[in-house]
Amino acid sequence: MSTRLYTNYKGNAVTKHSYSSGSTFRFCRRRYQLEKVKGWREKDNRASLRFGRCIEDAIQFHVNNNLSGGEDHFINSWVKVQEIPDLVYTEKEGDWSSLDRMGRVMLQLFESWWPNSGLANPKWQLEYKKEVFPGDLKYAGLEFTSFVDLRADYQGKPLIIDIKTAAHGMSENTALLQLDPQLGDYSWVTGIPTVGFLNLIKGGNTYKKGDSVTIIRTGEQRKICTFAEETGIALVLSYLDYVEYEREAKGVRGNALKALKAKWEEGASALKFHSSDLTKCRIQFLTCEIPEAIIVESGETVAQDIVNIVDASERNCWPQDGRGIRFPNNNCTICPMLGICIGDDNLRDEKLVNLSAGKVLVPANEDWLDKLSE
Repeated sequence: MSTRLYTNYKGNAVTKHSYSSGSTFRFCRRRYQLEKVKGWREKDNRASLRFGRCIEDAIQFHVNNNLSGGEDHFINSWVKVQEIPDLVYTEKEGDWSSLDRMGRVMLQLFESWWPNSGLANPKWQLEYKKEVFPGDLKYAGLEFTSFVDLRADYQGKPLIIDIKTAAHGMSENTALLQLDPQLGDYSWVTGIPTVGFLNLIKGGNTYKKGDSVTIIRTGEQRKICTFAEETGIALVLSYLDYVEYEREAKGVRGNALKALKAKWEEGASALKFHSSDLTKCRIQFLTCEIPEAIIVESGETVAQDIVNIVDASERNCWPQDGRGIRFPNNNCTICPMLGICIGDDNLRDEKLVNLSAGKVLVPANEDWLDKLSE
């Protein structure tokens, strides 16, 4: 006889577990209860959430539409976001117009990158399910589910790709990818060990010496050696040449520095571009093969989470086991449920909505929310 993980705020038995749910449970069981059982959700008015969705939809449209129309698809989707009130933008994002510029450039970069990416036979937004305890008397029927952004063929093997719009790039050391728990879960549930990230990295729209930039037309990455704000013209060098220029310019001043800059401007590797032809956005594509031992451990972690969640539900025991207010264990100070835990109703109502209490800011659908958070 199958069991349930818990009964949700609608009174429905939940039998599906996910990576994001496991992360929440291990962060703090009380937070898990408040979100999953009680129906509390953070008011998410971050512009980045809508931006990422628009970018991913435009990428998918571009590839499925014979490699055309991606930028226009983004423009048509993003213009609707402008109508949403009270969106919050980070300092790097700026405002709606700034993200509009970044999104258009990201799609231009992607359109140049995709044909040479080595990816073939793409399939988008796939849901994978796996029963965790088949045949077990108590836990039979409980499933782990993952929404995968992209599955494609790459270098003769199937590849699972997670697509992100990120504020910062990741380490280029691909060996580190095997330590990412979400990628480990993807390998376990799909049976595909080769996984990776496709990161579309945001970059501001102002420029100065030393900035890393991408030439939009070619996708080549360079460094700004000199930049004139009055004309918008930048002299860009390869990364290695920029290091050499900095070495030669160290301690040089006045006319000697002008002469040095003139020498580099005349060099074969130096290129001049208007800032409109450059961007600080870039594409990062990283892959690795998850070792079998880590894939097995990922499955064991999923199974242990499920056992612990069922136990907590049966005993109605959801302790604040993630509590802490001092760095590095400061989970409570960064948790959206803080207002509930300290009895501050004003803070609670400022940060949260309850999905069982009428009008909400996000669809009251468990699968959709898990997909969004992953």
